[in-house]
Amino acid sequence: MSGAFNLGCALVRTTDGRGFTPEEIAERALDKIMYVGENAPPVIRDQALAFRERIRQILVYLLCLCFEAMIM
Repeated sequence: MSGAFNLGCALVRTTDGRGFTPEEIAERALDKIMYVGENAPPVIRDQALAFRERIRQILVYLLCLCFEAMIM
């Protein structure tokens, strides 16, 4: 039995003097929700990218609502 293990890769994102914007949070969420392969057939890739953009718009809208509710 080997004692070696792989922890994987950690990605850290920070901001300087501010929090993350709804757009930045939405992009981070999308990276976790879906991946569009570079080698996907063009028709499938285009459809997946259009779907990703629509999900991004929805996430940004909902995050803006959350931020507004926190301010009130």
